[in-house]
Amino acid sequence: MHKKYPNVKFHIHCCDSIEALERMQNDKCDFIFIPYIDHDIKSLYSNMLLPLRSAWGYLISKNSPLAAMDGMRFPDIKNIPLLVPESFFNDRASLDWMRNFTEDMNIIGTYNTISGCCDLINENRCIALAHCFSADSYEDADLCFHQILPTSSYMIWKNNASLSLSARIFMSYFEEVACEKAAENTTVG
Repeated sequence: MHKKYPNVKFHIHCCDSIEALERMQNDKCDFIFIPYIDHDIKSLYSNMLLPLRSAWGYLISKNSPLAAMDGMRFPDIKNIPLLVPESFFNDRASLDWMRNFTEDMNIIGTYNTISGCCDLINENRCIALAHCFSADSYEDADLCFHQILPTSSYMIWKNNASLSLSARIFMSYFEEVACEKAAENTTVG
């Protein structure tokens, strides 16, 4: 996008969905990227399904014995110190599927942004439950990502929002990418 529109600038703010929705309601952001969309969000906001790879999983040190495991499941991490997103206990939709397992998890703390946890993970002091839009995000670090649940990715914005030119360009870029990915995935029979 930057090559085509070098004057369009944007800010990325990481937070849980409750804070993100509050920011949008208070006109502090134009778009939110989320891994799920429920009925309430669909009724209040416009949305676009994005062709981004997205998943929940564990961020683990590459030198941990866990890193070599294939098909890691909840029992495999039962006694391992685990950091979870700060929103884990109050973000109703994003982690409903995992709440049944919290009694069996050794949750030692929460985090706001995953980058603050990397040193602890790299030193094998813990692992972290993380949502990654790309499993390759941490390839350069000494960390690896073990996917446990693939998810969709959505971009949402206020219904009938009066978007700036930069925001409209930003949205049109994602519409173009979504159309290109859809065309790649379409087969002629």
